[in-house]
Amino acid sequence: FSVGVYDPTVLTDAETIALAEGRYTKGYGAAFDSSAWTTQLQQINTVVAQYQASLETGSADLETVYPEFLAALEANGINEVIQAKQAWFDEWLANNR
Repeated sequence: FSVGVYDPTVLTDAETIALAEGRYTKGYGAAFDSSAWTTQLQQINTVVAQYQASLETGSADLETVYPEFLAALEANGINEVIQAKQAWFDEWLANNR
């Protein structure tokens, strides 16, 4: 899991095939400029790195660690980043239909 900048100019094989077949989402081509959120994204990535291995392998007590993980994400601004990106995406969709 990584939170970072999406580069819409770099396509995977699946994306290339989907485009060739006319199958793509309404959000194709949208690229959120996350530069204003660099600090929060770095903090979020740090939280993810801290919890990722134990959550993926099941070596942590899910009942206690998962709520801690969610709380740490929230404390480091994930909800604000999501809200900003959603607002940007809603505006982008309205202007690019």
